[in-house]
Amino acid sequence: MSFGINLEQSYQAYLQSIENVDVSLQLCNALSSAGLRAEAAALLSFIEQGGQTVVTIHDGAWCGRRCFVAPRLPLHAQPGDLWLDTREVTLMLLVADSDDLAPKWRSWISTHPVYMWQFRVFLRLVNWRLTQRYFMDAPDLLQLQRFDNADSMAFATDVYHEEAVAYAHWFGKFVCGQLQFQAASASLDRYLLSQLVPSGMRLWQEAEFSSSEFVRVAVDQDTLFDDPDEEFESSISAQDALTVAPARNLLFKEWERSPSIGFSTAVSMQIGLISQLPMKAFEFVEMINVAPRPLEVMID
Repeated sequence: MSFGINLEQSYQAYLQSIENVDVSLQLCNALSSAGLRAEAAALLSFIEQGGQTVVTIHDGAWCGRRCFVAPRLPLHAQPGDLWLDTREVTLMLLVADSDDLAPKWRSWISTHPVYMWQFRVFLRLVNWRLTQRYFMDAPDLLQLQRFDNADSMAFATDVYHEEAVAYAHWFGKFVCGQLQFQAASASLDRYLLSQLVPSGMRLWQEAEFSSSEFVRVAVDQDTLFDDPDEEFESSISAQDALTVAPARNLLFKEWERSPSIGFSTAVSMQIGLISQLPMKAFEFVEMINVAPRPLEVMID
């Protein structure tokens, strides 16, 4: 069995268990074997401490950073700190537009796009239904078999925008957007920014595109500061939005997907983790379960 498949199976068992120590330790071992040693060490510390803790990352791109480890948001973290969300099992970075912004305007953003092992486990565990069929043009929406041959350790790509939003909301988060990536770029060197937005990869933005409800936005390293509205106005008129493909830089049709488009998750400190049920995705999907989290705990 490959390290990635073992990780995927261990992660599914972990999400389906309720604070089972043996299952959690198996996930730690699977993370380490798959090369995710920083996540493995942080999660192991969380297990050994019996709950929320703070550690220093000793491996990988984020080596030396302070990391809060908990299923809920840290209370007193500062920009540049990390948070290992013990449910999504993703390292997240706290960013702000400037040091003058109040803490509520800060955002936690994933330090990498969502992996296939995470996305496939979500597909297996989510319970969902369509809320409307008008303008629905994806008969294979949220179908696991589309990803049967994908590498567990690759980033999740070829994902519909609606699927990306469903995944993020299932974990109580949002799909990371252009403004969050711009804020991160102000404090990160090119190498660390490339961890967030890998070269050659576009990432979906959750926010609704103001100029047309039939267009979605995906950014990459080269378009991080481009204006989607300017591109739209220069390439397509509103009445042609259904029939003419937008330009290839930022804009994509509503039901377009591509092997070069993935997504990341984020949490706004102003909003926090969302948890209502049923949980809407972007427009067409409603979820009647979400990733389990323990009772609200805020940590120092």
